[in-house]
Amino acid sequence: MGSVGSSPASIDTPVPRGKNAGAHRGGEVARIRGMSAIPAPQGYPPDAARIRLATTTSTNDLAKAAIQAGEASGVSVWVAATQTGGRGRRGRRWEAPKGGLWLTGAWPLASEACLAGLGLRAGVGVCDALREFIGDRACLKWPNDVLIDGRKVAGILCESVPDPGGSRWAVIGVGVNANNDPGGLPDGLRRSPTALREELGREVDLHDLEERVLRSLAGVVGIEGTPRAIIDRAQAMLFGIGEPLESVDARGECYAGLLLGLAPDGRLLLESDGERICVPLDAEPA
Repeated sequence: MGSVGSSPASIDTPVPRGKNAGAHRGGEVARIRGMSAIPAPQGYPPDAARIRLATTTSTNDLAKAAIQAGEASGVSVWVAATQTGGRGRRGRRWEAPKGGLWLTGAWPLASEACLAGLGLRAGVGVCDALREFIGDRACLKWPNDVLIDGRKVAGILCESVPDPGGSRWAVIGVGVNANNDPGGLPDGLRRSPTALREELGREVDLHDLEERVLRSLAGVVGIEGTPRAIIDRAQAMLFGIGEPLESVDARGECYAGLLLGLAPDGRLLLESDGERICVPLDAEPA
């Protein structure tokens, strides 16, 4: 997540693909020019290239640069201990200090139809992963932030770029306040952010968290649109139902009312002056 680094990542030696890929655990590496060679860790996806960095400006932009240069081959994951130029939706700055989970997963898509509804599906996937640690206290703030008791713990940035052959890739950046101190994050949110360590009273295993997040994302990234099962799942974890909400779309139009839930296509459904209003997918909380 964030702005472009000083040099793009490139894959020199891809991890083996196909049915025998799992037999090479610990032996094959993803070699990245200018970065140390890191053995691909076990877990999902077993044949993915994993690139681990002490620090970078943005894992999302490293991923996009590799894809556009034709240097990504199959599912690939970038993980940084810290990021200096992380960003969220609409370019908002996202702080990424040591102790959090800051990663980007890149998936080649079988169809561009998989891009429709990707943000909401990714939000459901990450919220499901965090519920494995914290239970149903983790809720989805539409479309793809995760809150614990109303305090932000994770954010997601979904992007898409083509490779040189014209095939589309999904690029999903995930930032989770895990073992970092949320008190050190900047002010400006309506409610102070939180972290898994603060809520659980103990540190979490970042590798375990990484695997659970990637496994959940892998389960939703290849879906086309927002099927009923996704809408129902998102509705069940949606934050703020019955409370007043204001959103502003990309054109500056404001939508205000009581949050009823989600429409069948994944848009927010509000009630205002006795009428139901569907909020555009590009809207943001005011």
